[in-house]
Amino acid sequence: MIYLTLGDQYSGVVSSQVIDVCKHLIDAHDHPVRLVSFISLRGFRAQRKKFKAEFPSAMVLPMWPRLVNWEKNYFLLRIILFGLKDRKIMTRGILACNLALKLKEKGRIDWVCLDARGAYEAEWHEYEVVDNETMKQEVKIWEEKAVNESDFRLGVSQKLVEYWRNNFGYQSDNHVVIPCTINQYFERNLLTEGVREKIRTSYGYQKNDIVLVYAGSSAGWQSFQMLDRFLISAMEKQPFVHVLFLAKIDLTQLQAYAQFPDRIRKDWVSHQEIFQTLAMCDYGILIRENTVTNQVAAPTKFGEYLSAGLKILITPELGDYSDFAEKYECGWIIEPENRFDRKFTVVSMTEREKSRQLAMEHFTKEAHKPNYQRLIHASI
Repeated sequence: MIYLTLGDQYSGVVSSQVIDVCKHLIDAHDHPVRLVSFISLRGFRAQRKKFKAEFPSAMVLPMWPRLVNWEKNYFLLRIILFGLKDRKIMTRGILACNLALKLKEKGRIDWVCLDARGAYEAEWHEYEVVDNETMKQEVKIWEEKAVNESDFRLGVSQKLVEYWRNNFGYQSDNHVVIPCTINQYFERNLLTEGVREKIRTSYGYQKNDIVLVYAGSSAGWQSFQMLDRFLISAMEKQPFVHVLFLAKIDLTQLQAYAQFPDRIRKDWVSHQEIFQTLAMCDYGILIRENTVTNQVAAPTKFGEYLSAGLKILITPELGDYSDFAEKYECGWIIEPENRFDRKFTVVSMTEREKSRQLAMEHFTKEAHKPNYQRLIHASI
């Protein structure tokens, strides 16, 4: 099987949701997978080096400049597939899927699986992910084609499958739901109290400080204005509450930082090192506005926060995860329109171990082995 990506630069998400999936299919299921990634010419050599360092057999190729020219990658892909002699493709996203479906129409491949990471039409329009108006007008056609004409589908949430049924008339059951699972290096034991306190001390935190952590990007769907309001209300009456951003953001854009500059800081660590940094914190932040994009989402950070022993601060209707946090009592539901008045308390080792166990049971690739097996069997 080929796993095809188009335009996905190397990142922690690609490492856990693409490369780690390929490794899992090979190691746990004895199913050969060849990763074929088309990436931007900008920084191509450095990017290719990162892909190859983690997955040496990956074929990393330059894509046509500018995403609007995505269909032109068809010709090189056709040549590559001829050389590989493989007629089954799993594709990350709707553009890669449409390239594969075109190859299937031409009789070059036999089977196409859509690995859907979200609601693309909604995301492109709600958050201006793509600035080309022609592409924004056609994205619904591409998404509908990918959903309905693929032979099999992988969705990251039940809410996403419901979205397909309601918006594209999807009627098949040829799909599995596998959330954004954690990378293998998150599958480890919790930090001991001694190690945890040592790391906290290196950041300047006192023993009784409560550390809220935000890890992720500054993309529009992260809803920073809503997050800003929450932080202000959470910190005003609780002087022991601190916030750590593991993100490349400008803190001066936050009103909370203007009010509490000595209690909000940022850092940046590699995705291989992030476990220890998360594990010295107490609560993981997943606060997002109620948009279609977020209603069907499966944030990778949910499982990562849990695996590091954190409790989750999450808004309602965030994919399948708000209900999960409530069902398993592993976090607090944050109502964005209401002032936050709960008091933070130290997260005990018992609570931390509970969070970690939930991650192992629900957000590892091994936990979804039956679904991966169904995916493989569907391709045979």
